[in-house]
Amino acid sequence: MVNGFIATHVWMLSNPNAHAVVLLPGIICPQNWLLDWIVNYMATLSPYKTRILLITSAGDAANWNACKCNFAANPAVLAVGAVNSAMGVYNVANLGPCIDVLASGVTILSTWMFDGTAWLTGSRQAAALAAGVISQYWVENPTLTSTAIFNLITTTATSSIHVTTTVTGLPTTIPNKVIKYQCPGKCCAFECS
Repeated sequence: MVNGFIATHVWMLSNPNAHAVVLLPGIICPQNWLLDWIVNYMATLSPYKTRILLITSAGDAANWNACKCNFAANPAVLAVGAVNSAMGVYNVANLGPCIDVLASGVTILSTWMFDGTAWLTGSRQAAALAAGVISQYWVENPTLTSTAIFNLITTTATSSIHVTTTVTGLPTTIPNKVIKYQCPGKCCAFECS
């Protein structure tokens, strides 16, 4: 995992005008001080901190507190939980006050081994969906900083990124916000039935 962080660091330094949305692994338990330091450096101290947005999944360990052994505990990392198609909390998704936003995470068509696809479920799929939505929005709005994007996702909505508030069964400690991308005038693959 450290090699992945080093590669990201080198790439960001080598591409001074590029933006990056980095999807971190969900559960890291027990917490690792070195990985925590690297993530904190990339998000808050690095020379490219305004051009990188770190995202993690809440994890799927049957309602554990995602804040106890996860990158989600870092306030500079966008923590994503999972909801089902009925806009309810995914039944084994981790919870906790460090979750910033929710996304569809149940029965998501994903790439799979050997150039295939599979229907997968979990907060990792929700985090990947959120990363894709954010990446697309950043391409359309390249002057925004990572902090502006983070704040946009956690506090408001735009014409392209809608944050709805219709999730049922949420503890009051989790923001009632679901992120999805709105394709103007066409149907996005993950929105079509």
